[in-house]
Amino acid sequence: MTLLMRHCAPQIAKGVCLGQLDVPLNADGRAHAQRIADDWSMPTPTWLVTSDLLRTQQTAEPIARRFGLKVQLDARLRELAMGEFTGRSWDEIYASEPETFARWGEHFISEGPPGGESYLSQQVRVCAAFSEYSTRQTHGLIVTHQGALRVLFGFLEGISPEIAVQRNFAYGEILS
Repeated sequence: MTLLMRHCAPQIAKGVCLGQLDVPLNADGRAHAQRIADDWSMPTPTWLVTSDLLRTQQTAEPIARRFGLKVQLDARLRELAMGEFTGRSWDEIYASEPETFARWGEHFISEGPPGGESYLSQQVRVCAAFSEYSTRQTHGLIVTHQGALRVLFGFLEGISPEIAVQRNFAYGEILS
């Protein structure tokens, strides 16, 4: 069984397009990650994989310590690459580039934001990683990002990308 988990709250202003920006967890996120480890009631993982971004690693570290695991990093589990939108507020992006923003919204499946990647590109890399890890015969945990979880949700449930991207995962949410 492979559990999936979204990282805890990162150190970033609300309404900012994070993408693959490598930011740590904020204080609440660190405390939340520790509570998840302390209160763990799921099957005990025997392996743990995260994206190579700091916020997923910091979410996984208390769990890894509790169960004596080493955290394996895999860049394929990263968030969607947001290109020129990275680190900017969504409001500012929309106000300064409404046509670009609208085009991406209409064609997100096959086109990414300027300099970024499409849903399909992310799907290929994330699903390849998941397929590799999910064949293991032991319990494991993958800590990743909202966008990666949306891709996996769509893939595993047979749901269209248009519907899958509407699913929101809470910080620290675990899916079995």
